[in-house]
Amino acid sequence: MAESFKDKAKETAQDAAEKARQAGQTISEKASEFGHAAKEKAQEAGEALGEKAGEAKEWLKEKAHQAGEKIEEAGESVQRNT
Repeated sequence: MAESFKDKAKETAQDAAEKARQAGQTISEKASEFGHAAKEKAQEAGEALGEKAGEAKEWLKEKAHQAGEKIEEAGESVQRNT
């Protein structure tokens, strides 16, 4: 009977170890999936940010050009009136 109890305990311990190993794999897989999803979102956010930065750069260039034209017009107006 003692042998039977030892065998049962050993079997139970092996089952528990296998379940723990499987749970560890599942957690690892979920963590990996999360990491990939987070990387994709970060890339999407970076691309969107890059687009907005490009748009902002073009807007600033246009505004600077407009300001330069107004300064030039004001300078010409001052020269005509003097």
